[in-house]
Amino acid sequence: MNDLNALVDLAANLPSLQAPGNITRLLGNNNAGAKELKEAAEGFESVFLEKLLQEMRKTIPKSGLLDSPISDQMNDMFWSFLSKDLAKNGGIGLSGEVYRQMQNEMNSQTKPRALEQLL
Repeated sequence: MNDLNALVDLAANLPSLQAPGNITRLLGNNNAGAKELKEAAEGFESVFLEKLLQEMRKTIPKSGLLDSPISDQMNDMFWSFLSKDLAKNGGIGLSGEVYRQMQNEMNSQTKPRALEQLL
C-alpha cells in the first residue's frame, strides 16, 4: 500500500497538476488544455510504469558482474527513460483511459472534486 501512496504522491507532483487551479484550467474548452491533459495522463502512466518496472527488476537476481554504483545509476536512468518512452508510445493503455475519463469530465462540465481534493 505504501507503493500506491508513493505513486499518488508522485502523480500529484506532475508539473501540469501542481496547483489546484490548474485542474480547472485543464478542464477548460480549449485545445491547449486537451494537450496538457494528454501530457499529464502520459506522465501518470510513466510514473506508474517506472514503479512497476522497479518492482519487477527487484525479482531479477544480481550476477555480480556489473554491480557498482555507476551501473546502478545507469540502470535507473535506462528504466526511467524506458518507462517514459513506453507511456509516450501507448504503454499499457493507462494514459488513454485516464485521458478518456478526464475528457468525460470535461464534456459533462463537472469539476473532478476527488482529484482537486488530492491536490
